[in-house]
Amino acid sequence: MTRILGHAKMPVEVTRKGTWAMQSRRFSGLLVIGILAIIYFVAGKLGLMLASLHASASPVWPPAGIALAALLLLGYRAWPAIFVGAFLVNVTTAGNVATSCAIATGNTLEALAGTWLVNRFAGGRNVFDRPQGVFKFALAAAISTVISPVFGVTSLGVAGFADWANYGAISLTWWLGDATGDLVFTPLALLWSVASKWRWNKKEAAEVGALFLLLVLLSGVVFGGWLAVSARNYPIAFICGPVVIWTAFRFTQRETAAGIFILSAIAVWGTLHGFGPFVRGTENQSLLALQWWTAVLSITAMALSAGMAERRRVQEELQQQKVVVETANRTKDHFLAMLSHKLRTPLTPVVSALESIETEPAQTGEDRCMEPKSDLELEIAHVLLIDVVDYSKLLVNDEIELLQDLNQIVRATECCRTAEANGKFIRVQTGDGMALLFFRSPEEPVRCALEISKALQAHPHIQVRMGVHSGPVNRVKDVNDETNFAGSGINVAQRVLDCGDAGHILLSEHVAGDLAQYRHWQPYLNDLGKCKVKHGLCLHMFNLWKDNLGNPEIPERLRRKRRWKQESDIVRPVSLPHRPRSLLVLALVVAALAMVISSLAFFQRVSLRIPPSTSPEGAASKAMALIPEKSVAVLPFENRSEEKANGYLADGIQAEILVRLSKVADLKVVSRTSTQHYESAPGNLTEIAKQLGVAHVLQGSVEKSGEVVRVNVQLIKAATDSHAWADTFDRKLTDVFSVESEIAKAIADQLRAHLSGREEQEIAAKPTDNAEAYDAYLRGLAYTLKAATTAATTLGAQKYLREAVRLDPKFALSWALLSYVDALSFLSFNLQPTVALREEARQAAETALTLQPNLGEAVLAKGYYHYACLKDYDVAVRYFEQAHQFLPNSSRIPESLAYVARRKGQWDRSDSYFNDAERLDPRNVNLLTQHALSYVERRRFTEALRKLDQVLDITPDDVDTLALKAAIAQAEGDLSAAAAILAPLRPGADQSAALETQVYQAILERRPAQVITRLKEILATPDPALGYINGELRFWLGWAQEVGGDQAGAQESWRQARNELEPFLKEQQEHYLLIGDLALTNIGLGNQSAALALLERAARAITIGKDAIEGPIPIEFLARVAARMGDRDHAIVALQKLLSIPYDGALASGVPLTPALLRLDSMFDQLRNDPRFQKLASSAPKDSSPQAR
Repeated sequence: MTRILGHAKMPVEVTRKGTWAMQSRRFSGLLVIGILAIIYFVAGKLGLMLASLHASASPVWPPAGIALAALLLLGYRAWPAIFVGAFLVNVTTAGNVATSCAIATGNTLEALAGTWLVNRFAGGRNVFDRPQGVFKFALAAAISTVISPVFGVTSLGVAGFADWANYGAISLTWWLGDATGDLVFTPLALLWSVASKWRWNKKEAAEVGALFLLLVLLSGVVFGGWLAVSARNYPIAFICGPVVIWTAFRFTQRETAAGIFILSAIAVWGTLHGFGPFVRGTENQSLLALQWWTAVLSITAMALSAGMAERRRVQEELQQQKVVVETANRTKDHFLAMLSHKLRTPLTPVVSALESIETEPAQTGEDRCMEPKSDLELEIAHVLLIDVVDYSKLLVNDEIELLQDLNQIVRATECCRTAEANGKFIRVQTGDGMALLFFRSPEEPVRCALEISKALQAHPHIQVRMGVHSGPVNRVKDVNDETNFAGSGINVAQRVLDCGDAGHILLSEHVAGDLAQYRHWQPYLNDLGKCKVKHGLCLHMFNLWKDNLGNPEIPERLRRKRRWKQESDIVRPVSLPHRPRSLLVLALVVAALAMVISSLAFFQRVSLRIPPSTSPEGAASKAMALIPEKSVAVLPFENRSEEKANGYLADGIQAEILVRLSKVADLKVVSRTSTQHYESAPGNLTEIAKQLGVAHVLQGSVEKSGEVVRVNVQLIKAATDSHAWADTFDRKLTDVFSVESEIAKAIADQLRAHLSGREEQEIAAKPTDNAEAYDAYLRGLAYTLKAATTAATTLGAQKYLREAVRLDPKFALSWALLSYVDALSFLSFNLQPTVALREEARQAAETALTLQPNLGEAVLAKGYYHYACLKDYDVAVRYFEQAHQFLPNSSRIPESLAYVARRKGQWDRSDSYFNDAERLDPRNVNLLTQHALSYVERRRFTEALRKLDQVLDITPDDVDTLALKAAIAQAEGDLSAAAAILAPLRPGADQSAALETQVYQAILERRPAQVITRLKEILATPDPALGYINGELRFWLGWAQEVGGDQAGAQESWRQARNELEPFLKEQQEHYLLIGDLALTNIGLGNQSAALALLERAARAITIGKDAIEGPIPIEFLARVAARMGDRDHAIVALQKLLSIPYDGALASGVPLTPALLRLDSMFDQLRNDPRFQKLASSAPKDSSPQAR
């Protein structure tokens, strides 16, 4: 019989906590899956609250990092939790079951791929221990996070929930959100889920708390809006960096990850509130810019922290090597002393010396007595000891069966079979386990231990622990002449084994040092530090854990007894003392309080910026200091002529001065549309300049007397309300345009603006030599400058502009303006969109370009023709970008680009262009209204109302704006709020949108009596200039009569409406609104075939692919016609589509259908009993722009 001498069974307590930890690691239960799925779901919902480009694509996506950390900690078997959580997040957000499954699949594969890459190439759970591991982790995150957007955006695009035109933008947002989630949340979750070897003392705990508090305060400065200067003008984001870097140098990766998280959270909050250096045109752009910065900061800080941790480990190893060398020197001296006294038996001291080098202290007297001094065979063995946990608690039969199973498992391993075949292997039974002795390589016992651990996963009833050491062993004979083994190799392996729990594979420092020479072993060696064991022996142990094999937990015995050696400050214990944990909680509480204080300071930021002692004049001066000096606004010129009809001259001269100034790239010039609401000589110029964002204001007056025109101008410096320059010009009427050039040149000189040669020529250019033509041009221009663009103003502009080009066919500027007026009328239906109107717009633009190819207004007109008349958006964009070179200060360029982007469904880009235009033209009510409509079309009513309030601040009683606010209230189901807004309004037929909104309100309330009377009064004397609008209003009258119960009256009104609408269809064959009106009229009359034929015609006239805004309008007409016909299937399919996309509504003020409108609109009464309709009508309203995750 072969036994191991000195191997006594040492029972180890296996706690419930240890058993549960192993079970959770092996993932045998559903509880952990459920908890992880819930965490993923909650984090996902929080992330999607920040989605703006698409409801499913958030630039801030914590679940990606949570999923990666979970798989690294729990193993690949945790993937069902990721899939379930991702599916629930998406199925409750947007899309359908199929797209939710596809997105969940992509999210799960992304986490699995990232985990595999990190385990394979970056060190697994120890990825943040070394700088190269951090960089490899960043690369793995960047690569693996490509998977989810590919699956998600593609599935949404195929299902029609995302616009293919936005595929790139949505994918970028999706990818960056996932990648940054990995970089910020994975380190936080991974490092704080594993016990740390670092223990703070009181001084360090206070330092951590102070650093976190300072980080919160500095983050508040950068992202809390505390500064009175614009964050975008200075690189203030960098002031937060030193705190994070200091944390990386002074403490461990855990504290660094926590600091990055705190900074990232505050930065996201501040950026969303419009503060900080990363605020851009849209919320999505702002967060993308912030996330790039966060990603770079996270990689840098974590790499520095890992480098410092590696430096500390090297210092510890050097200290340990110093101890080893000193011990070896002492052993050498001891050996020489023994040798001098024991020359008769030299072999005995040699063996004793070798053993003392391996262990400290040397073997006890008891061990030496048990070791025979004869037949000594000293050799180096790589020992693997295996011990069955709780062996003594088993029944005898169970003991026998368990050992038999264990023997079979061990002998079946490849390592054992190979070593046995080479004759370099000994297997010895030890009673409650076995010892395996290998003699070729220190890798052999370690590989064997991993093979055994893997095989035992199929035998959960066999719980073992293993210890590995390399050292000398002796083959000796006992009193029965049986072979025994003894030596330090066996003793140290036993001491290592005794420290483990079930599942542990513990290694001595000797073995770990040998394995650390190989790169493929380094990631799996977890340093447990030093520990004192039996006989005062001090061991430095390592835990081996690889690919879910082994036990990642710290041994319970070591944590419980706290016997970690603390010989120097370099060696850190593994245990988690209570005081530092409480100090961490205290530090986090302090940080939270600081965050609350910063929030309160944010809400009081105005009072913080301007102390009570600061005078209003001083505050205004501070605000003006932030405005560029080379900026000017031209206020409306006063008409001082006795004949008020000469007002067009003042308007025209002011506009032409603005046009010339806008061609100077070195100047900031505010558009006339922002200044036209001010008086010619207002009282508080400083406040007006601040509102317009300019440093100078130009005031002027025009007086015409006979054939002489006097122009008086004065340039005022707004900050001091003082004159910078003033002059008076007297010119003959035939030479009035020279005044415009002289004034523009003088202003540029006063503001010291740099003028290129081309700009000087354009300022001095004479548009025409024909005074009469120029006078006609100024009259036509005055009509285009009126606040409201109606059929009457459009016809007036056309009249005079046509006269101007008749008088001077080479008048390129007038040709350009005529083309623009025609194209705008064709698009907006201010005039009937006939072929003749479209042809005149084309001819006028081409004539202007032929006459003056470099005239910015001509290039802009050609672009607008392609946009408005041909819907050729790509060509239009090329012309708009070309026009920007000639008109750098014109707000019409970014405004036009915003319209194009909106038609193409590029909503985020459209918002950016709108913001650019508003910076140039901050009080342009048409621009602000159009931006509001963009939000309305996406059902983002809160942002829309904010823009509309800006409009009402400029034009408080604007009927169309008030009606649009009422329409939003209708769409939200708040009929009482809508009624309160509409009650004071008395719109006429020329304000058809507001009038129809009032009628729609009465229909939704089912109380149409008053509006019926009002419509009859208006239609009694129809205005021919309104064209088909008269017929449209008569359709509304019939609908109101139907709701009021007057079926006969409704039929009569609809017959009249049909008679009035059909003649216009002959000239406007692609007018989809006119076609839709006729379809609704015919279905009201019961003519289903005519209605369906008209719907087909409308669908051919415009499509979603060609126009994302108005392309869905025929679908709404289809839904309404199908609902009235009782065709529930077609109606509901159409409604499902409409509720999932943004668009311009078909009726009244153009608000798209919402669940609230479905509940209130009488056209859908026949669908109310259908469960599918009930689901649509009861769903919560949401942003339907193609942005869904």
